[in-house]
Formats: sequence, C-alpha cells, structure tokens
Amino acid sequence: MFTGTARAQTWYGDQVSNTVAVTITVWVYPDIEVEPTSINVTLETGEETSRTLTIFNTGSADLVWNLDPTVVSWLNISPTSGTVVPDGSVELTLSFDASGLALGNYATNVVVTSNDPDEPRVEIPVNLLVAKKIYLPLVLRNY
Repeated sequence: MFTGTARAQTWYGDQVSNTVAVTITVWVYPDIEVEPTSINVTLETGEETSRTLTIFNTGSADLVWNLDPTVVSWLNISPTSGTVVPDGSVELTLSFDASGLALGNYATNVVVTSNDPDEPRVEIPVNLLVAKKIYLPLVLRNY
C-alpha cells in the first residue's frame, strides 16, 4: 500500500489549492505458465525415454505448485511439488517406460495445482503410443 497526495488543475488551467490523500494498493500474485501444453511420445515395447515439462512463474509473488497423483504404470514424474520465485521456472522430468505394455495408445493428464488465483489448475495431456518399428529392405541396383 502506498500513500501520497495529489494536486489537481482545472480544465482552464486554474490551480486548485485542495490536497487530496491518495492510497494505492498494489496486488501481487503468482501467474503460472506451463510448456509444452501437451506431450506425445512413441516407443516400442520395452523402450524408455524422458521429456521435460517446465513450470514458469510470470507473476510477482512466489508460485507454490503440486502435481495431482498420476497413477499410470508407464509414467513417472519428478519433482512433484515445489515453489517458483517470480520470473523463475522449474523443470520436471517425465520418464516414460513401455516395458510390459501391449501395442496401442495410452493417455493421461498431468494436473498441476497452484496458488495462481486465476488459473489454480492446469492440465497437460500426455499420450504414449507403443508401436512396432517396421524395417524395409534396402535394395541397391547398379545402373
């Protein structure tokens, strides 16, 4: 909160001698941004890989965030909670493991909850495609 005084001038340029007390309240709050907004991964059965998800705080106060538990066997995320200072960011590692999975599509949402007043919940769709690689023969011909 800031307090000060203000003087006014009439439309015609006359000076006004009254002084008015002014109070200005500045609100500070966190503002969450998440990149990327979706994640798609393709693996063969038994393969593993990882991707990065970044949480940014573009606001003016600390952002306190948590992940809602994602209960799927093929995805592990670390870290699962934390605090991001204003203009800061944190990287999360999403580890994918297709061990024991049948061929097909698997989907879930990573849900980030935070103290951002206008966006307290962010959902990031995550898709895993377990596929089989197809190898085509290479035929060389001399012409």
